[in-house]
Amino acid sequence: MSTDNTQSVFIIPEIHADNVSISGPDTSSILCIVNAKEYGAPQENLLKKMMSAVNLSLESEVMLINLEEGQIINPAMLQLDYRIIIVFGSDPARVSLNICYKPYHICPLDQRRALFCDALTVLESSQDKKKQLWEALKNLFDIK
Repeated sequence: MSTDNTQSVFIIPEIHADNVSISGPDTSSILCIVNAKEYGAPQENLLKKMMSAVNLSLESEVMLINLEEGQIINPAMLQLDYRIIIVFGSDPARVSLNICYKPYHICPLDQRRALFCDALTVLESSQDKKKQLWEALKNLFDIK
């Protein structure tokens, strides 16, 4: 009888909080993550409209993180006290989550909830995806 001494090794990416671009109030319970390369004035306006539709102000009630290309973050290591995370244009691995997800569906995470959706640049040109996002946001923020 042979024994297999194979062990799984998981590489944990090195994450530095000092190179993370965070704007908005650090006391907000809402965290939005966007790709910096795909986030300009038109995308900011779209995000403002989305947040306004759920009765939030992007400037005063939402923390915003701009991820650089290839950047991985772990919001838990940033010591942010959020209850909802909305990720635009990135998968869970970019925010250090190892979960199965379906775009535009709410993922429960212990005491928090996550929503993963297409990049804002994709949403700008797709009415269908905007509708999917609106339905998800209504569920996420309990809007009837």
